[in-house]
Amino acid sequence: MPERLTILQKAIYTFFVFFAAAATASMPQPAYVEGGHRSAAIAAWAEAMDASTVAFLDAQLHRLEQSFALEGVPGYAYAVVKDGVIVAMEGGGACSLSGGEPVTSSTLFRVASLSKGMTGVLAAYLQGQGAFSWADPLGRFWAEGKAALPQHIQDLTLQQLLSHTTGLPRHTFSNLLNMDRPYPLILGMLGQVPLSHEPGTFHNYQNVAFNLAADFMEGACQEPFGQLLQVQLFKPLGMATAGCGLSHYQKAREKAKPHQKRADGYVEAEVSPGYYEVPAAAGVNASIKDMANWLQAMMGSKPGVLSQQALQEVFSPIADIPIGERSLRHWPGITSAHYGLGWRLIDWQGTAVHTHSGYVDGFRAEIGFLPKEDIGIVVLSNGANHTVGAFVPAFLQGYLERFGPQS
Repeated sequence: MPERLTILQKAIYTFFVFFAAAATASMPQPAYVEGGHRSAAIAAWAEAMDASTVAFLDAQLHRLEQSFALEGVPGYAYAVVKDGVIVAMEGGGACSLSGGEPVTSSTLFRVASLSKGMTGVLAAYLQGQGAFSWADPLGRFWAEGKAALPQHIQDLTLQQLLSHTTGLPRHTFSNLLNMDRPYPLILGMLGQVPLSHEPGTFHNYQNVAFNLAADFMEGACQEPFGQLLQVQLFKPLGMATAGCGLSHYQKAREKAKPHQKRADGYVEAEVSPGYYEVPAAAGVNASIKDMANWLQAMMGSKPGVLSQQALQEVFSPIADIPIGERSLRHWPGITSAHYGLGWRLIDWQGTAVHTHSGYVDGFRAEIGFLPKEDIGIVVLSNGANHTVGAFVPAFLQGYLERFGPQS
């Protein structure tokens, strides 16, 4: 695990990210881009938008670069979508500190728990195609030969799996994934775990139990989960390098390597296979180019692939998230928070925010967008850090404070 910043460092960093925007957002600064000039995408977009919005974007993305440099993060990539257009998409740093190539828009990263949102969208798409009903229990599609499940697990619905309302204790057997235990072995132990809540009544975040959604869809469609993602989502959305699983990552020619933070800085680490055992929860690999296309789709710009009805299913609140939960720590002053199908749904002082974070050993990712304001951002990195988790909320909150209805 990465070392923690000192209290003073965290205070300085928080001030830098959250409050420096007020002083610089109105000052046009060149966006950090490969080659030292504004990208063609930003330039084309800037011609059609007001100068204050362009200045805000340039200042914020420059600040993101500075924050990554401050922490010494090895490599990163980000994309911003506004009004259906990819207005910024850049890579920076290195794939590896041990002599790797520079990160580009095509570099593959592990997106960790951003995979959960993809699983939720796939489920909504397949349900809309009639592959199954939301009322169907897991047991209906449980394949013969798999580990026997207790009846209360077989009775779970797909929505309960995707919203973390299984009734199981929080992070049931995530510790075994950390120890690289195989998924089939872990499944055989679920019957030993007493429920902490009645299914469907309480949000307790999961990884192992969330992956039962992949088993559900595989049984219903008689196709491997990774193939369902490829055929139904990734290819139609133009996510050319996205894929699922350890083998997909290992075969990629251009990929970011994981890094761990030590007392003297980051060092390259081995790829941990544990969370690849649960692809629905944390097994997707993608480039920032893939994720920019994904963000466009989530914001409604790909209606030929994902209908408004499917997106409405995904982003409808199912379970309350306690305001004090750690995943919400970078969202001060939120009114309420819920979980949909693989997404966190935040009400931030009357404004809807759809977001999720992701972390697996040596990789950190974050995605978030404002549906009404039609702006979103996704950030990937190949080292545990504080920048990603703090910046995405600050970026969206900063946009609202500057351009929102009460600004």
